[in-house]
Amino acid sequence: MTPVTPGTPVSPDDSGIPCADGSASHRAVQTESRLHRRAFAGRKGLAALAALCLLSGCGGGELAFTGGSIPPGGSRLVGRVAWAEDPSKPLVNATVQVETRPTSGGVRTLTAITASDGSFTFVDVPTGSTTSTFTVTVTPPVEPDPSLARQSQTIVFQAQKGIADDLAVSLPLTTAPTAAKLTLSPITTVQEGQTAVIHAHLFDSGGTKLSLEPTLLYAGNFGKIQTDATFLASNPGSGTVSAFWYNLSSVTTSIKVVPFTSDFPPAPPLQPDVPPFLGTAHNDSATP
Repeated sequence: MTPVTPGTPVSPDDSGIPCADGSASHRAVQTESRLHRRAFAGRKGLAALAALCLLSGCGGGELAFTGGSIPPGGSRLVGRVAWAEDPSKPLVNATVQVETRPTSGGVRTLTAITASDGSFTFVDVPTGSTTSTFTVTVTPPVEPDPSLARQSQTIVFQAQKGIADDLAVSLPLTTAPTAAKLTLSPITTVQEGQTAVIHAHLFDSGGTKLSLEPTLLYAGNFGKIQTDATFLASNPGSGTVSAFWYNLSSVTTSIKVVPFTSDFPPAPPLQPDVPPFLGTAHNDSATP
């Protein structure tokens, strides 16, 4: 599949993975035999299928970026929708809608449906020449049992051209307690191939910690958020991790990945009595 040209609409295919609309024309060689033409078409079809799998990360179900560069004027957005009470439990058939508003103008709306592992993938979300405002709305499937119904969630953030975004969306039950405070502890420097714990917490108005996992966003090309809400570093670089929760202001902290070395000092454990770091607050969360 050819890279998406900036400004070209992207629509979901049957698997819920957005793909570029378009077609390829092939010039037939009149002197070829019918057998030769069929063999040539077969090779082209296999090549196209391999290219599609490379871009969309077919079969892996992982949140990592499994090949292919980000097309010019775009950003890649991957993620997973899960229970806020237990992020290891995926939410299947949830609708993920992304509205992108590049600084260069124009609006695009893309849609995907989460797979059996709760994952979704947008291989190219237009950002224009610099940045774009992404408005991501996640709607859970309709549950026949009202006690199992979950809340929709909308988050808003700035995406940069050429920077991949990894989003772990947590949807709570409609009966979940109301959160009054969102905190995010600083993430220490991580070695490539190592895992860092993301300490993002929600509290009620009385200061009691809630058993709910906030929505997490990693912006960068150097790792991914795993199903247990930890960060796995892939290669040296830097980025940011942000936490979101409905009408509360989002909080953000930076993360740096360094080359692996055997004498790297271990990170000190986070003491429970250490006040949580509030990060940099942004009023970019939205209430559905």
